[in-house]
Parts: sequence; C-alpha cells; structure tokens
Amino acid sequence: MCRLLQVGFLLLCALGTASAAQRQDVSRDPWGIEKAAGKAMQRRSPIIQALKKMPQLKGLWRRGVGVRERYTLQQHTTMVMTEFDRYFHSVELPTAIDRAFFRLVLALHDIGKPNAVRAGDKERQHEFTVDVIEKIAPEIPQLAERKRIALAIIDGDPLGALLQDKISPSAAAKEVRAMAARAGMPVKDFFRVLTIFFQTDCASYTLEAGGRNSPLDTAFRHDYGNKILSFDAVKGRLRFSNTNEHRYARLERALGL
Repeated sequence: MCRLLQVGFLLLCALGTASAAQRQDVSRDPWGIEKAAGKAMQRRSPIIQALKKMPQLKGLWRRGVGVRERYTLQQHTTMVMTEFDRYFHSVELPTAIDRAFFRLVLALHDIGKPNAVRAGDKERQHEFTVDVIEKIAPEIPQLAERKRIALAIIDGDPLGALLQDKISPSAAAKEVRAMAARAGMPVKDFFRVLTIFFQTDCASYTLEAGGRNSPLDTAFRHDYGNKILSFDAVKGRLRFSNTNEHRYARLERALGL
C-alpha cells in the first residue's frame, strides 16, 4: 500500500512539473508564434497562422501591399517565406540569428505596409512596420530580446537602391555599416543576413515563385531546366544577373569583404 502511495505521489509530482512547464511555455509564447517560427513552410504558413491570432494585427493580412501584382500582405509574406525555405533551408546563418528568428523577421518584414498604403504613402512602409513591431514585441519574447536586429534588417534597403543604380557602392556600404551598428553585429555577418533577406524578398516576385511577370525576374540568373532560380552553393546565395553581380561585387569591395 505504501509503495502504491509513493508511486502515486511521484506521478502527481511529475504531472505537476509538466503542467508548470506547459504554463511557463504558454506565458512566454501566448500566441504560439515562437513555436510556429521553428516550422518550415507547409500548405499554409505556420507562423502567419500564429501571428493572425494577435489582435494588434487583425485585418492586416487581407489588405493589399500596394504592388502591381496586387498581392495581399498574406499572399506576399507566404511567398517570401516559401522562397526562404526553398533556397536557404540548409544555409548556415550567423550565430546571432537562428532560423526560427529569421522566419519571424520575414513574417513581419512588411507588416506595416498596408497601413502605409492606406495612408497614401507607400514610401513610409518602413516607418509603419517599425511602429507595429514596437507594439507587438513585448508579447513575443524572441522578438523583444533581438528587436534591434529585426529592426535593423527591415528598416532600410541599400541593396535594392544599389541594384537599381540609385546609389553608389560607397553610399550603400555606408548604409550597410550603419545598419550593422544598429543591429550590434559585425558588418560581415550582418551583410550576409541582409543579402539573404533581400534575395528572399525579391525572389518572391519572380515567375519561379509562382508570381506574375515582374521586372524582378531579370534581377537573377535562372536555372530554366529546373524552373528555379540559379543558386550558388559555395556562396550560399542566389546568383544575381551579370549586371547585378558586378554591382554586388563592388559593394563587397567597398565593405572590405
């Protein structure tokens, strides 16, 4: 009898410990966002489904992001995350950024864009996105802990400006260094992450991603035989078009990489 009581007591203790751990997990991640961020793309994006539970983001996902393809925020974000898992699933990220956190950044990278479109000034998209992230970060511990990195990645587009020939390599390098400083990361590591972020976003607009005919199709080299973009396994990134590779190389030299 004593033996049975002892076993029962130990079982209750174990259940109590498990229950406490579950409560702690829920209190840390009430919307299940961090858990979802650890999952690769499925038919529907696990992290987008988790983020949709947040009342602060209600109504944003069905609204347009002001692009010629007329994508909604959910359509575009889903395509971006699909491209990340398609091309960069085995690419090693810098120590400061794990795959789950990077998925979270991708999921939120345009979260303020519908508000900018509604305000009539899409150029303010980064301003509106930063505002939304500031508001929701306290409820997503992983984001709160590394908010400076997330904001540094999202708030600026020196690669886009460079490849469109709007700024010089030296000007782009100056902006990349400033962004890396805001993130608190070495320039080399930050530039690596920024490149993956930029390529993932741009690739989502290509025909290979299931998009509509877009000028961004010409930004990359294509593997037409396999109907995908050309990936350089040694460099761990997509291959740009010849012109863009030349511009990118000039930026690397300006950064001393």
